[in-house]
Amino acid sequence: MTVSTLIVVGIIFGVILVSGEGEDITGFISLGLMLTFTSMVIGIFATALQKLLQEAIDIKSVNDLIV
Repeated sequence: MTVSTLIVVGIIFGVILVSGEGEDITGFISLGLMLTFTSMVIGIFATALQKLLQEAIDIKSVNDLIV
């Protein structure tokens, strides 16, 4: 599953559980929010690593041309 899929599933999960009336569903809601937050953090971390790796590859290419 991709990160965006996990985020959408977490949001849908939260909306469904919020619609429950008169029940103690705070645990389920917090679980959905934790899954959504975790997916977003992993996605942001992967994007940052991808950009750093691309910059390192670009710098290496430039240095190979200089020598």
